[in-house]
Amino acid sequence: MPAGAASRRRLASASAIVAPAAEASACKLYAAQAAMEVALEAVQLFGGNGYVAEFQVEQLCRNAKVLQIYAGTDEIQVSQIARSLLAG
Repeated sequence: MPAGAASRRRLASASAIVAPAAEASACKLYAAQAAMEVALEAVQLFGGNGYVAEFQVEQLCRNAKVLQIYAGTDEIQVSQIARSLLAG
């Protein structure tokens, strides 16, 4: 049996236990945090130009922050995940 097969089987059984709402909250939380992390890294790489509206990096950073807010704040997503896990 390949090494990854057992891991995939455990993951499949664990994800069957997690409620769809918790899984959706976890996905939204991860996506929003990853987008913000990447956008801030891009601003860091561009230096001062990362804050100038003439560069697309500035727009991407603002969009990533809006994604965090629009998808629900991190605290709300974490509480949704916790509520679903504790209920099940």
